Parts: sequence; structure tokens; C-alpha cells
Amino acid sequence: MGEIQAATEEGFTVSGDGRFRGDDEHGGELAGMTLYVVRALVQVDQLLGLGALRSVHARGGRQELAVQVGHEGDFGLEVTCALSRTGLDPVAAGSGRPVDAAHGDELGDGLDAVMDQVCRIDLVAGCFVVSASGTMVAERVPGIDPDGLSGTGRRMRVAFDAFDRFLGTTSLVTGFEWVQMVAAPVGNGLAVAIADLGCDPAEIASAIHVGGGALHGVDLASHRSSALAD
Repeated sequence: MGEIQAATEEGFTVSGDGRFRGDDEHGGELAGMTLYVVRALVQVDQLLGLGALRSVHARGGRQELAVQVGHEGDFGLEVTCALSRTGLDPVAAGSGRPVDAAHGDELGDGLDAVMDQVCRIDLVAGCFVVSASGTMVAERVPGIDPDGLSGTGRRMRVAFDAFDRFLGTTSLVTGFEWVQMVAAPVGNGLAVAIADLGCDPAEIASAIHVGGGALHGVDLASHRSSALAD
């Protein structure tokens, strides 16, 4: 516990102009990438109207990163980060195995199971799934502009992959002014839930993992391809 606290206390801060203070334990690359991710996620408010981005938390990997986002800095953004070691050694995700059109219904049922599992949690507004490339493959988010949802999915995919590269991340929580989004892997894609700030993100991530267990290693892009062929 002492080691984790020490790493957390050190942390690092990134300004909107790219300058950072502190130690990101990755030679400055994690700091630069974090600023890039935050800039991308800030745009989600313009797409979905969720309010200003307040926080980002990359969880469940070898290291966890807690990010607080300020919008009043000299260069528009002030990103304060706390990095901690977990002692975990997440298993690297394997490459997706192709699913041919004959299994399209089975894959669609699997995606429905994920969204069912997530949407039954109190105060979850909806759930959507994107492929490894960030393309929307399934969604259950009523009343949301599809184009805005697609743009959000691409940004969440980029953010998750960036943190996973450095930290071995297994879930990503983004806190906005009015809601939070919780993302975790499904097959070689990513499921994203939109939920009230009072929801437990760990419960949502667990529901995604449980619901998507049968899709481990599956290439979700094949679901979109088979659906378009129909």
C-alpha cells in the first residue's frame, strides 16, 4: 500500500500547451498521450451534450491512472494525473477470430446479452458496442443522435487503446458534468455504458465482462459485415 500511495502522491500535471510537470514513469510519453486523449474526449460534450469532461480513470491494469480535468488553465486545459501500481498482470487480449456469416445470429445474440446485462443496472441510460476500429456494431441508447453516438464510440475506442498500451487497462471510466461513461472490452471490440454519476462503475464493468464472456476473442466487425450483407 505504501508503494501505491507514493506513486499516487508524485503524479504529474499536463498543461494545454503540452508542458508537463512530475514523473509519468514513461519518459513523458504517457503525459503527452493523456493530453491527446483528454482533448478527444472533451469533444464528446459537443456530440452528445453530456456536460464538460471532469475526469478519466483507466482501471484494472498493471498501473491505474486517475485524471482530473480542469478547464480554467492558462492554455485551456489543466490535466492532473495520479498514477498507481496495482500488482495485477492482465492477460493480453488475443487477436479476434473471424466469425463467418453463418454465425451472425449467434454473434448478434451475444451482443444483445451484453447490452441486456448492462441496461438492467439501475440508472444506466443505455449501452453501445464498437468494433476494434471504432465502428458502431450495436446500440441501445434511446433518444441519442446516431452520428454523435458513433463519434463518441470512436473517441472512446482511441482512449481505451491508448491507455491499454501503456497500462494494460481493462476498463475506462469517463466522468462528465451530468453523466459518466464506462467502457470495457467485448470480443475485440468495446462496450460503452452511459450512466448516472451515482452508478458504481465497477458494477457496470463487471456486467460487461460477464455479458460478453461468450464473445472472448471474437472479431465484432464481422457482425456489421454480415448485417450489411443481409
